[in-house]
Amino acid sequence: MKTAMLVTGSGPLLVSTTCESLAEAGFTQAMHSKGIDKFIVCEVSLDRCRRLYPRHFHEKSGGACDDRHVDVLDTDGRRIFLNFPFIESGVPLLVDRQALTIEVTP
Repeated sequence: MKTAMLVTGSGPLLVSTTCESLAEAGFTQAMHSKGIDKFIVCEVSLDRCRRLYPRHFHEKSGGACDDRHVDVLDTDGRRIFLNFPFIESGVPLLVDRQALTIEVTP
């Protein structure tokens, strides 16, 4: 499982996914199914997400998920930015469904 912060046209989102990589097609397809085609995404600490959103992980434990499963943990951009500093995040990826996924190096 991975957890990630997305910056979208309508604001930040915090998500969890069973995808092995945020760059894989399954993740971008799952986001597309939620109506999100263009975004910046970076991995954030799974342990921190478990501490801040224990109810979500408790409810989801034991359930079978396919490789493209994505859950939204939080949509409050202010709270997400306060709890997940960019300096502690993974390398951001720029994703545009009409183009290629591009890795941005710091």
